[in-house]
Amino acid sequence: MNIWIAIALITLTATSWEVGVVMQKKVADKLPLIKGLKGILALIRSPLWMAGLVITGIGWGVYVYALNFTPISIARAITASGYVILALLSTIFLKHRLKAVEWIAVLAVTSGVVLIGLSERHDSALVPRLKLSKLIISGSISIVLSFLLVLFSRGDNSKIKPAVAFAAVSGILSGVGDLLTKALLVEIQFKSYFIGFLAFAPLIIIFYLAGFFALSRSYQHGTAVSSVVISDFTVRISTAALGIYALGEALPPDTLHLILRIAGFVLALSASVLLGRFSGEEVAGKMKKNS
Repeated sequence: MNIWIAIALITLTATSWEVGVVMQKKVADKLPLIKGLKGILALIRSPLWMAGLVITGIGWGVYVYALNFTPISIARAITASGYVILALLSTIFLKHRLKAVEWIAVLAVTSGVVLIGLSERHDSALVPRLKLSKLIISGSISIVLSFLLVLFSRGDNSKIKPAVAFAAVSGILSGVGDLLTKALLVEIQFKSYFIGFLAFAPLIIIFYLAGFFALSRSYQHGTAVSSVVISDFTVRISTAALGIYALGEALPPDTLHLILRIAGFVLALSASVLLGRFSGEEVAGKMKKNS
């Protein structure tokens, strides 16, 4: 698939994710603090939260299709384009006014995604047979890191704010979900259906859902902007590292394309932070105030 078609699909994915999050955020704001199974069941029983999950799931399906032709090390960086779409829609329908720095961020994210597209080689999405040891190491480190973040966020004198910890955990777990999704696609490519669906499919569901619940928990401890910015920043760093280490996704070999890749990644990553108030979570808050 042409990289530009993949970018268009991933942009569609990011937009659907943000719409789904608008719906989930409105539910999370009305519920008591999510703790244990009871809190999770309260979310699941909400039709609006489940509808948001379905829309997000449809977006994930499009994302999975795009991952067939796109390295995970750059796919999440491309999802920053969803902020641009939501920012523009917010100016039209919610009468948001973009500040000068936010217009610069819109241009920077767009330029970053274009540079990433220009840096991509036709064969770079091809992945050799997986090394199970690297997948296990990657997953184990991610789980331990998530556990430590939650541990250090407990108590009144915690070293890390719970909102920050749970948002980062959401990004880390979602990154592992992306890794396992790509691993499943690779196993299907090599016709290893039994291993792919028996080993990877259940883990994909577990990691993605855990990431969703961690983000919902983060919403209840801090502002929507801080939660989504930290989560998105973490997942983009996480998938870049996991793609290169666990899947062997190579950086462009020539200097020009390497510079384009790095510049595009940095632009998309850093400028998207400035567009945090145009995330689905923040738009949901704006809609709540206007209602």
